[in-house]
Amino acid sequence: SGAGSAAGVANSIATMSSGTANSGYGQIQTVRTSRFIFANPNLCRGLVRIDDTTELESTRRWGAFTTTATTTPENGFFFSVDGAGSLSVNIVSAGSITTVSSGSFNGSVVSYIMDTNVHAYEIMYFMMGVWFYIDNALIHKFTPTTAVLSQSWSLPITVTAINSASGTESSNIELWASSILRLGESYT
Repeated sequence: SGAGSAAGVANSIATMSSGTANSGYGQIQTVRTSRFIFANPNLCRGLVRIDDTTELESTRRWGAFTTTATTTPENGFFFSVDGAGSLSVNIVSAGSITTVSSGSFNGSVVSYIMDTNVHAYEIMYFMMGVWFYIDNALIHKFTPTTAVLSQSWSLPITVTAINSASGTESSNIELWASSILRLGESYT
């Protein structure tokens, strides 16, 4: 949506471009959702590349989450990079987003500096927690206290590049491969 925005595949890589229009975006979302079963965690894994980590007035998001009619996250879990190149991990439940930014992570590293290389981003989610990994390193854990972490657990893979305001450059995100797998028995 918007001037110069796009979501397409070339050379086996899906690229989303925000374009330069105010609130312009490129987004891809799987038609099928992952089936969530209480007894087994799901693992969303994606090979993602950000071609320029600092694109003013833009946000790039990727993970297992639903959206409203446009690109607003509604339920699920995702990584995001803001216009200044700062990484955050996010959970969203009924449109209410909880964000933890680099520098405040509680995993094996406290902060993470984005670069332009492809990395393996993983989100393991189950009723008692959501764990975020980058290249097999635990970045952050969310644990529920008085409410569930998401109103929906059967989620699609979603990748978005969006402008928050009219800019002069389009922001891009590349998705090289992605899947959501159930960890555990294939039969229930």
